[in-house]
Amino acid sequence: MKSRFHDWGKVSCFLLYSIISAIYCHKLIGLNSEIKAKSYFFIVAESPAIVYFFWAVGLVTVGLAFLAYLYAQRWQLSLRGSSVLVAIIICLGTVVWIVRIIFLIQNPILRAILAVYIIGTVITASNN
Repeated sequence: MKSRFHDWGKVSCFLLYSIISAIYCHKLIGLNSEIKAKSYFFIVAESPAIVYFFWAVGLVTVGLAFLAYLYAQRWQLSLRGSSVLVAIIICLGTVVWIVRIIFLIQNPILRAILAVYIIGTVITASNN
């Protein structure tokens, strides 16, 4: 009985992560279309791109921590096929969300942040 409760806990955490990630990705797609033609400096200075970037870092970190937890729990899975199947589906779903978040944040927000960082580094280095 404990195994089934443990499976429902994993499924509940995954569903919560999926809902938050889906809402985030939906809003990020809207932001990407809004700032598509803007300059890199505008994206970093005037838009909420930095907030979205930090949300992406947070969601990817939580997803990786969840995958690490599932990996650590692999020895405690019961010998029933359903527990193993649930764990595999949750792992694959989490990986899909992580890849989707990384794909959406890289265009154009991450490029803008990297461009401003590189230009700032070059200017700082040239002043010294």
